[in-house]
Amino acid sequence: MKMDYLANAVKWVQNGYVISYYRNKPFFLLGAIPGEWVEFQILKENKNHGFGVVKNIIEKNPIRIKSDCQIFGECGGCFYRHIEYSEEIKIKLNLLCELSEIKDLILRGRYDLYVSPYVSYRNQVKVHFFKNQIGFYKMFSNTLIHLPDEGCRNLSIEFNKAIQNLYLNNKFKSITKEEKFYFIKNQLYYGEQTFIFDIPKNKTWQLSAKCFLQTNRFLIYEWLDWISRKIQNFTQKKKIKILELFSGTMLISSSFLEKIEYIEGYELNTDSIQYAKINLEKYKIKHQLIKKDLYKDKIFFKDHFDFIIINPPRKGFGNLLLQNLKDKNSPILYSSCNPITFNRDVIFLKKYGYKIFDFAIFDFFPRTYHLEIVALLAK
Repeated sequence: MKMDYLANAVKWVQNGYVISYYRNKPFFLLGAIPGEWVEFQILKENKNHGFGVVKNIIEKNPIRIKSDCQIFGECGGCFYRHIEYSEEIKIKLNLLCELSEIKDLILRGRYDLYVSPYVSYRNQVKVHFFKNQIGFYKMFSNTLIHLPDEGCRNLSIEFNKAIQNLYLNNKFKSITKEEKFYFIKNQLYYGEQTFIFDIPKNKTWQLSAKCFLQTNRFLIYEWLDWISRKIQNFTQKKKIKILELFSGTMLISSSFLEKIEYIEGYELNTDSIQYAKINLEKYKIKHQLIKKDLYKDKIFFKDHFDFIIINPPRKGFGNLLLQNLKDKNSPILYSSCNPITFNRDVIFLKKYGYKIFDFAIFDFFPRTYHLEIVALLAK
């Protein structure tokens, strides 16, 4: 049986934790609020620090609320279900101020902020299956936590029911141990299944469940609209040439197809390249799509693009890409799901003349510590 340890919760830190100290060792706690005395269990520990989850509140912070999820603190998907969403937004903005290239933008109010309904917002979810059980992995573990009867609070009632029905009808035999589900237009998709996604200006985009799509069904159109407006206002050209890196199905560029003269994309995922090609050919957009691992493969592109759009995974640009960009002059639209790697990349680009002209924060992931931030950079 795991022991409980007593500690004082000190302050919010990056990645959704509250730092505390036990016997002079820092512990990063899930489920605490600064100012509280809590009992916690250790989930993971090394000689320098540890991670834990709160099991009992000795002295409570007045802002604490009752979590609306019975597995909060176990699955590790959410970090802020014990405070109001308005408090969560304040915390996220304060933590962004710890990053050198973002701090001034926040303090001066030079940013656009888009917040989301904090429940039922996800259009996709990754679920695990083991021994006829369905659920999520426990933090720092491969132990499965069964999906609650009411489902995941980040999914709509209909999305939860669709997954549960698939499970109850014993249709999981053909599904892998880890499956990503999309829920688009009240229909469940997974595996090789394809679906049609509505994009701006009454157009549609075809994808498969193996492609990447932004998670938040409420904010995705505002995100596309912000990007489209900023790019078009900045360039003022009637037709533009676009380079997309980590291009996926080129959903970002779908928001201003009528402006595109030519588009070139670099992407590793074969399915995404396939569907990007289908969509671009449908709308008769001149294009070239190249399969590359941008973290391992050097690429060579001419400095003749009107805009470079980059939407990388959480680890950011990577050194190879940064070295390639430093002598380019094209403006960059950078959409990042990791403010820490975004900050690192901008520090590098600033050395070569780039600066931030526009900045927006999209809370695509309420109740988690994640954020999507978007910046327009130019020399």
